[in-house]
Amino acid sequence: MKWLLVCVCAVLVSACPRSGNAVNSTLSGPEDAGVKKTPQEQALIDHTHTLVRELQSVHLSVDEALWASWLKGTPLDLAKLQSQHPKLFTKDSVELIRKMRELKLDDDRALAHVERHLVGEILNQSLSNDNVTLAGLEASVTMPVGDKELPWRDLNRLLALEKSAVKRKAIWTASLKVADRINAALARREEHAQQSLAALGIPSEQEWASETRELDREVLMKIASHFLDQTDGEWQSILTRLSTSEVNLPVEALTRADVPRLLRAPASVEAEFPKDTVAPRILKTLTALGLEATPGLTLDLADGATKRPLPLTVNPGGPGDVRVSVRPLAGLREQSLALGEVATGWSLHSATTRRFETDVLGDGAMTQATAELFESLPGEEGWLEDMGIAPEARAAIVTASRAQRLFSARQTCAVILIRLGGEGLSEHEIPLQAAAVMSHAFGVKHQPADGIRWRIDGDDVMRAGSRLRASMQGAVLREQLIAEFGPAWWRVPAAGKKLRALWAPGTSVPAEQQLGDLKLTWDALVRALSGAPVGGPVVAVPWPQPQTIAADAGVSDGGSPDASSAHP
Repeated sequence: MKWLLVCVCAVLVSACPRSGNAVNSTLSGPEDAGVKKTPQEQALIDHTHTLVRELQSVHLSVDEALWASWLKGTPLDLAKLQSQHPKLFTKDSVELIRKMRELKLDDDRALAHVERHLVGEILNQSLSNDNVTLAGLEASVTMPVGDKELPWRDLNRLLALEKSAVKRKAIWTASLKVADRINAALARREEHAQQSLAALGIPSEQEWASETRELDREVLMKIASHFLDQTDGEWQSILTRLSTSEVNLPVEALTRADVPRLLRAPASVEAEFPKDTVAPRILKTLTALGLEATPGLTLDLADGATKRPLPLTVNPGGPGDVRVSVRPLAGLREQSLALGEVATGWSLHSATTRRFETDVLGDGAMTQATAELFESLPGEEGWLEDMGIAPEARAAIVTASRAQRLFSARQTCAVILIRLGGEGLSEHEIPLQAAAVMSHAFGVKHQPADGIRWRIDGDDVMRAGSRLRASMQGAVLREQLIAEFGPAWWRVPAAGKKLRALWAPGTSVPAEQQLGDLKLTWDALVRALSGAPVGGPVVAVPWPQPQTIAADAGVSDGGSPDASSAHP
């Protein structure tokens, strides 16, 4: 039965969670055929095999615990689960995998995934106290505004809802007075991270993160700078329109405090995405693509009382047991995120390498690109038409979607330029540089005081890099599908078949090998966010040359805010 029909009375699409693609970790090195191993080499292989099996066991228990917590509110203690494997997440385990790689006793890419995963878990364990402290601080700190104490964690929501520009500025100014406490906690965590990685022989956190996420820092900086230059005109046009329609202020009067309100979708747009349409629209899209119910993939789209609102995908048994939890929520952004999460589940379920190391571990660039592709569907007028949205509403939805996505991409570029471009600068210089970069990216001038948020806005620069890459590769994937199947590719079952073929290698090959080098494909995202024709030219802006941003460049006495970052 089609998922669309199932959705009429239910919301749980499930089929034999543990059937389907089984994952193993049998080590079969590239030169196994006819080559006899020495006793020492065989011992290394056997030890590594045992280690990977134990990793699978931890992965299974963690994902099962996450799933239970997400759906039923079961208490979650991941540290306790990992503490049951005291010898797994150690430097000795890392050294074992490094020795395997040095001797070329197995596929190097698979071994690299294992090594990076081990290092990441060791790092997470070493930072557990810092993370608890930081989470507690972010949840408890308040901002004194008038005679009220407002919660820091609600900063963006408060700014988006506040109609008065004067009151928005007061809230923002109050937030800056407590931002230094969050910044200090982040600085301590960075210091501890550096110490932990140094003990594992890794020079820096950024170097390790760029290798783990398979990102070239120099290329990222150039693309970020280039993307901002290419989209300046489009963003200024959007900013001018929004400043008039949403806050009734001239662009030159905008501060960062105004941005969350500028970027919120109009009520008329939000009304087109009631929560009871989220699941039917997802299932209708999947059905049209031929991505129908299949053993080993569970979609829980129910609106359960104990269910967490954030989407979640786990794969405790590898591709043969992938589970997606989406709690339907009203709104354009929520519909986009739900589509992306379900696509994430399909991508993971379609991996066929039969190896834990490449079906489960490793940087999931193709999965992230897929999520971005499906998240962009509510910005496609043809998709909106298929979902039964009236013509007069579709244009406003497309406009709002592009504005939000362009802002998100520009904000991501700013994070990259601040964190990577700030290497070597002093604690006094970086906030000034951050204010300059944010002034450019947001199109509203920042005061030097706003730069105190540079760690908060750019807490994880390589995650930002992954987001930018995913946005670019998602746009490339969109253009490939349009070129092969037409503008409404989501109506064509053959497009679903092509996607499954792209997902099949898991993480065994880099996404760039399938979608093209980032340096040559960045312009697809520019076209996607400006509505330009697929494959059409982009107005040329010279590729940026290495340069140093002046510490006070672009900083004035203006002021300024963000709309949607990981932190307020």
